[in-house]
Amino acid sequence: MKKDNDWVGIATETEQWLDYHVIDRLMRDNRSIRRFDQRFQVPYEQLAMVVWLAGDSASARNAQPLRYRYVFERPECKALFPHLRWAGYYKDWDGPAEGERPNAYIVQCLDTTIIKDSKEVQCDAGLQLQAITLGLTAFGAGSCIIGAFDRKGVREVLDLDEVYEPLYVVAVGKAGEEVRMVPMDPLTDDYRYYRDENDVQCVPKRAIGDLVIHPGRNSVMCKYYDEIIEAQKKRDRESHGWI
Repeated sequence: MKKDNDWVGIATETEQWLDYHVIDRLMRDNRSIRRFDQRFQVPYEQLAMVVWLAGDSASARNAQPLRYRYVFERPECKALFPHLRWAGYYKDWDGPAEGERPNAYIVQCLDTTIIKDSKEVQCDAGLQLQAITLGLTAFGAGSCIIGAFDRKGVREVLDLDEVYEPLYVVAVGKAGEEVRMVPMDPLTDDYRYYRDENDVQCVPKRAIGDLVIHPGRNSVMCKYYDEIIEAQKKRDRESHGWI
């Protein structure tokens, strides 16, 4: 008879584990890029394909109220750029210079004829933005989700109908900088990203033990918790070189 604490693995085949590792790699490579190589253009077809991924994402109540506006023609990109705010932690940096700017954008909008309050679509927005940026990463493109921008200016530049409320702008292009995850200092708990002495953008990440709530020593889950923590430490050592 099966006991309550007997675990049966769902993914046991090698192919299924390979699928997991593909997702794991994409998640680790999917970092916010704020400086691009402006000589390269992401094909329009790839912009369309990543929005297909957004359309396949889950949606609260299955309302599917989000819409997307592609921006890839040079005059529109140039007109849109001044309305964006870049890297709030870099107080002495006004954003990417000419030659480092995105060559395309995907603007996420709320169709207010379906849902009027943008607070009701925060889950949808996050899920679809993650799907889009993961898709771009799979294509070898870099991206940055921008939530700080002049909404009135963006609406005017793109000539958006009043029913569409711009929520986020995804900047797209070929990465022109290196971004690296680093372990967060547990003493300072400083989560702000920064550029190191080699101009590499460093993104502090919390350890898995800080993310998972301990079940308590009397719980049957306790031993699994410890195993998960050790497995995560092994992954971090192999993937990032963390101690």
